[in-house]
Amino acid sequence: MKKGRLLALSLLALSVLLAAACGNNEDKNSASSPSASPESSAAAPSETNKAPVKLTFATYNAWWNMENLQKAIQMYEEETGNTIDPQIYPDDQFMNVLKAKLATGDVPDVFAFNPSVKDFGRDQLAPLSGPWVEKVDRTQAVKNGYMWTGDDNVYVAPYGSTSFMGLMYNKEVLDKAGVTLPLKTYGELVAAAEKIKAIGVVPLYLPNKEAWTAQINVFAGSQYIAMKNPDFAKQVAAGRLKFQDEPMLVDMFKRIVEFKNQGFMNDDMASATMPMAEQALAEGKAAFVGGGNWLYQDFVKNYPDKADLISMTPFSWSDDPNDLSVFKGGSGNGLYVPAASKQPEAALDFINFVMSDKVMQAMYEIAPGANDVGAPTKASSWDTDMQEMIDNGTAKTGDAFYNAANAIEPNFDSGDMGAAGQVLFAGKDPVKVLEDLYSSVSKKNKAKKIPGF
Repeated sequence: MKKGRLLALSLLALSVLLAAACGNNEDKNSASSPSASPESSAAAPSETNKAPVKLTFATYNAWWNMENLQKAIQMYEEETGNTIDPQIYPDDQFMNVLKAKLATGDVPDVFAFNPSVKDFGRDQLAPLSGPWVEKVDRTQAVKNGYMWTGDDNVYVAPYGSTSFMGLMYNKEVLDKAGVTLPLKTYGELVAAAEKIKAIGVVPLYLPNKEAWTAQINVFAGSQYIAMKNPDFAKQVAAGRLKFQDEPMLVDMFKRIVEFKNQGFMNDDMASATMPMAEQALAEGKAAFVGGGNWLYQDFVKNYPDKADLISMTPFSWSDDPNDLSVFKGGSGNGLYVPAASKQPEAALDFINFVMSDKVMQAMYEIAPGANDVGAPTKASSWDTDMQEMIDNGTAKTGDAFYNAANAIEPNFDSGDMGAAGQVLFAGKDPVKVLEDLYSSVSKKNKAKKIPGF
């Protein structure tokens, strides 16, 4: 009995000691780990704890090979641990492939293409959001194709530089020929071409194998038409004026053909490409080439010892020196998220990463230029030369004839000026070129149910 009682007392004492020890441990845990409750025992989610994602990214060869885009992708992969899975297509096939994918829902998470929402259906694109979106001028965004009329959302992230278009020129050739810039009128352009031709150099080199190059020579000097006829854009946008019925436009097209027929352009234009034109310009075999500031990167890369000899200037097909205008457009490169993207949040994160000041600055160190989102980026000498013309009052800014109507009716489809310019330089009658262009424009706007068509 005594042994049993002693054993019971011993067990009781041991249980008290164990209970006290457990109580002390609980107090210690609660004091040192206040978040150890069941609700807060899991770590709060963070970017670093997210599983890496793989984003499908679609574009075409010419853009995929751009060093500035590759720099942005490299920074994204290194800093986030995510990866980009490229889907790259031939330049001339990409748009057809992309439209087929959007129609079937078999879409990439992100794609890069020219900034133009008009190329897509409203239900095919996802609206974008982020700090950069608030810096976008909404009026210009509609005009530049980043958003639709009557919609407050932005659908294109303009990561590329704003575009200046005009005549690229070789400074040494112009000095040798005794040509002084700017050339404010058609007459001055002809006089300069005569001097340049006299020293055995092609005045204006046209790579007409590529349709887009022809359009620059056509519309970069055409802003005066909309300026001199304030109703031009309104009438065209409303379907009340055909291109071929505007006398200034017909005269301009005839002057372009006249300039060519005077022997001021290269004989091999039908087979010439832009790389051939760049080489001719860098080597002093051509004085002028119609182009845009996005080609600055090519000259720096391919002709580093000649890059400083090349710049850009505005020109005009008008007789009035007051009509000289700098053609300045929106960004040449855009990022989109398809509405059917399987990873929309990650896709938007990628776009916002690319559009951040840090990444934009890194991209523009490689391909300098101005931008549409207020990022403090590096500009090229071509950009500063063209902007100076505007700032000092030497030239105005305006809309080229073929897209002037977009400023009135942003959903207006101005047609394929590249193809029109290409056949114009190939010898097609100027009036017939305008008739065919307007016929195509009319059909497209009728299909889009633009009032007046």
